[in-house]
Amino acid sequence: MLKVDTMIIGSGQAGCRLASAYREKFEYDENNVLLFNTASDDAMAKLTLLQEGGQYEGSGRNPLVTLEKIVPPNTSVIKHKIREILNRRVKTVILFNSMGGGSGSAINYHIMKDILIPHTNTPINIVCIIVFPFAAEGNPCNSNALAMLNMYYSLCNDITIIPVENDIAYERGVSNTFDKTNEKISNQINMMINYDNFVGEPKVGGIGTLDKREFSRIIAPSGGFLLYTTLHGKFEADAIESKLSSFGANRGKSMIMLFRTLDNTIVDMSLLNKINGMFPEQLKIIAESRGKSGGMSIDVLTNGVPIPEKFSHRADEVIAKVDELKARREKDKKASRDIIKKGLRSLINI
Repeated sequence: MLKVDTMIIGSGQAGCRLASAYREKFEYDENNVLLFNTASDDAMAKLTLLQEGGQYEGSGRNPLVTLEKIVPPNTSVIKHKIREILNRRVKTVILFNSMGGGSGSAINYHIMKDILIPHTNTPINIVCIIVFPFAAEGNPCNSNALAMLNMYYSLCNDITIIPVENDIAYERGVSNTFDKTNEKISNQINMMINYDNFVGEPKVGGIGTLDKREFSRIIAPSGGFLLYTTLHGKFEADAIESKLSSFGANRGKSMIMLFRTLDNTIVDMSLLNKINGMFPEQLKIIAESRGKSGGMSIDVLTNGVPIPEKFSHRADEVIAKVDELKARREKDKKASRDIIKKGLRSLINI
């Protein structure tokens, strides 16, 4: 059945592609889709090109250019298109963008901060999927991602943010790898935010059921990131890492632990006690559903995960390198000025 209570927004080249693939795969209403970019990289239907000075020039992989030069003259256009769909009684907005470019991350940041969060007509759920570049892409992709990460994190009390790292999500060894990767990301996201897909078939006689209000309570904005993983056999805290990123799920503030078991299997109390000892401070909702095959597994949704320390360290390193580059450029400019001065003096003496 066509899903009409959800708006999907894709910004930037990667965000537009992923948003379009997600909408088509899971049959969301195409009239509730908005795609924004600053350059016409793909011939996509419903793409809104945001102009700067009457030209479709792109941002040159610089989010600051988008925020300062492209967004301001297009604010009314963006706001009008979004509010037109919100007025159709939309309950959820799902946004997609890459963090490594200059357009997608900046456009969606503006949309969430200045349009969606202040929107007070009706309460809406805001879910944003942010995709990090491959480490091998180098700078400015990775420095952009680190800079924008902190800006997005400042919004996580009002929006649900799902981080995706291409180095982890990338489907190696298959044909059409980027299409397969986008499909994998889409499947995981749909599992994380769709109650029916996540729960599956509740198990009669299980340790507990998970209702929609409990599910919504965990995936609602929690001052951090939302992650998803599945545990098979090894039920240790350090084994709980997202299927889509290296963000440590064991640092979350709240979680759902959904046991998937066969009819002839029960959840042992010693395992429940072990899990409670592993996560003594987290808000935990434990439930059980029927497994399809294999042994017992646990699907974990955890929210409120902070920025990993490695990202903070990398951000400090990037800032230091940028400062070093600026100093080197200034030194080169001074050397150039000195050379010009010498040349002029030589010309005068001729």
